[in-house]
Amino acid sequence: MQRWKVLKMTNEKQAVVTVEKDGNMWCAKGEGFIDLQTSENYAFGNTREEAIDNYFIAAVAKLNVLPVPSVTDLEKHAVKKDGSRHDICRRIESDLKIQNEQLCDQAEALRQENAELKAQLEKERMRLAGCATAALMNTEESVKDRISSDNPYWSASYGDICNAVDREIALRNENQQLKSVIDSARSAIEVLLDYASPPEANCSCHISPTCNDCINYGKQREDVEYVESIDKELCIALKGGVA
Repeated sequence: MQRWKVLKMTNEKQAVVTVEKDGNMWCAKGEGFIDLQTSENYAFGNTREEAIDNYFIAAVAKLNVLPVPSVTDLEKHAVKKDGSRHDICRRIESDLKIQNEQLCDQAEALRQENAELKAQLEKERMRLAGCATAALMNTEESVKDRISSDNPYWSASYGDICNAVDREIALRNENQQLKSVIDSARSAIEVLLDYASPPEANCSCHISPTCNDCINYGKQREDVEYVESIDKELCIALKGGVA
C-alpha cells in the first residue's frame, strides 16, 4: 500500500489519496473511505496513475468532492506525471474556467436584475406614499401642489384618489351653500312669524258654530303651523338629520 499526496487544499489541511493494489486492478481511495459497499470516494484503474486519474474525474462529476488539481499543484508534489495525466488536468482546468465564467455571467445578470427590482420597489413605495398624500390634500389650496401625470411617481391610483378628493371638495362646497340657504330661510321664517302670528285661539264654536275667531284667524293659524313644521325640518337638516 502506498499513500500519495496529490493536492494541497490549504496551509493547514491536505487531501490524501490512498492507492493500493486490489486483485489485478489498482484502487484509489479518498479520505474517509470505509469500504466499497458504503463509500463512494474511490476509483479503479489498470495502473496506479490511471486509478488516480479516474478518481479525480469521478470527483469532478460529483460536484467537486475533492478540489481538482491544476498542473501547478501536481508539480509541487511527488506525483508521477505523463502526457495523459497532463491532458486530463488541463481539460478539467479548462472546463472549470468555462463554468466559472458562466457562473460569473449569471451572477452579474442576477445582480443587475436585483438592482432593477429594488429600483422598481422603491418607485412603487413612492407611488403609494403619493396616494396617501393625495388623500389628505382635500382643500382648494392643497390641490394646487398635486403632481402631474408626467411625474414618475404618478399612477392610475393617484389619479383616482385625486378625482375622489375633487368630488369631496365639490360636495363640501355644495353642502356649505345649502346650509347658508337654510340659515337664510330660517331667518325669514322667524321674521314672518313675528309679524304674522295670530292671537291666541278663543274659539266659541261650541256655543255658536263657526265663531268669529275661527273665521278671522283659522286659516292664518294653519299657515303658521305649516311654516313652523318647515322650520323644524330645516333645523333637523342643519344638524345632519338629527332631531
